Amino acid sequence: MFLTTSMMYLLNRSDNYEALRRVREEASVLEPTYESLKKFSFGEACVNETTRMAPIIGSVSYFIPEGKAFKIREKDIERPVVLNFNSSNWYKDDDVFENAKTFLPERWLPGEKEVSNFARSIFRPFGFGRHLCLGYPLAKLVMNTNLYCFARNGDRSIKFDEDKVKLEPGIFPAYKVCDGFIGEVVAK
Repeated sequence: MFLTTSMMYLLNRSDNYEALRRVREEASVLEPTYESLKKFSFGEACVNETTRMAPIIGSVSYFIPEGKAFKIREKDIERPVVLNFNSSNWYKDDDVFENAKTFLPERWLPGEKEVSNFARSIFRPFGFGRHLCLGYPLAKLVMNTNLYCFARNGDRSIKFDEDKVKLEPGIFPAYKVCDGFIGEVVAK
């Protein structure tokens, strides 16, 4: 829910009109089947860019119990210990994601603006390892489906006060649209 709301907020900002136009264009020729929605390329890029700019979780904690080996730089660390691996701090870093504060779904598509291998390696919006969200594939499919349902009507948009509505940081979710994203769905 938070990611879908954030995606609608980001796509309906006036400075992201081109991204909304592109997703509408792709949705207009897409057949709404399971296989097609998994291959909704620009839609998927919008989902990735939303999870980068408004991640649900920003870190994963690992518990190292007594009796397990754990070293950092050849130094044995006393256990038990909890380690926190934060990946979302990289998401807003211009050295990792060029123009990091800008919504650029095309960075997730093959081509000249594509993110680096390092950026892909640290992009973990659904956790990683044994802490990977089990619902992650379904969540991405649901977001693609929601985006398709919204974008297939080429006249539909959400009108809101762009000066008041912003992404705000929190604990869980790590970022969300403030004030519940009060807006008005309009069709031209």
